[in-house]
Amino acid sequence: MTHYTSSMKLLTDGTEKDPILAFCKAVISRHAENWPPKEEVFAEEFVGWLGVRSFMTRSLMVELCSSKGIKLSFATVPPELRGFNCSFQYKKEIVLAEEETIVFSDLHTLLHEFREMLECGFADLGYSTLTAKDSLELKADEFAMIRNVFQDRDRRARIPRIFRNGCQNRDKLATLFWLCVAILMFCCLFA
Repeated sequence: MTHYTSSMKLLTDGTEKDPILAFCKAVISRHAENWPPKEEVFAEEFVGWLGVRSFMTRSLMVELCSSKGIKLSFATVPPELRGFNCSFQYKKEIVLAEEETIVFSDLHTLLHEFREMLECGFADLGYSTLTAKDSLELKADEFAMIRNVFQDRDRRARIPRIFRNGCQNRDKLATLFWLCVAILMFCCLFA
């Protein structure tokens, strides 16, 4: 009978309704002996779990959030805010600024808000990642920036080697750039 009760408890621990909590539990199970792991570890695991891509339209971001049980909406917010998140029981929502003030800032802000939600999940499970000196705002920004580093690294790995090596020589790249500018100007003059 005890086996049945413990199995039932596992099935109703909230993770079936809360994908964020399920993600947090999975991360804790992999890193509990060395808690908390570095922010890079969270970012790399999160990118794999969420399936974020470098350039996402708002409609794709809405779909992505929906697949993880989070409502994403856009609203007018005070100018000092880019977005915020809120949770009540198993309902979660992220609100981003209606106007994107900086190009591609929506994705950064979305990831920032996700990191804040993750911290709540870790804290609810008794595994906060913050010390008394840490700022969740700074950690969330670091998390969003690190995610970009992982995606850039993966993107560079897919670029053929000949192009990667060619781009490492800045003098050649600068010469090529100015040559293209000169050719374009020449074509515009005589068109």
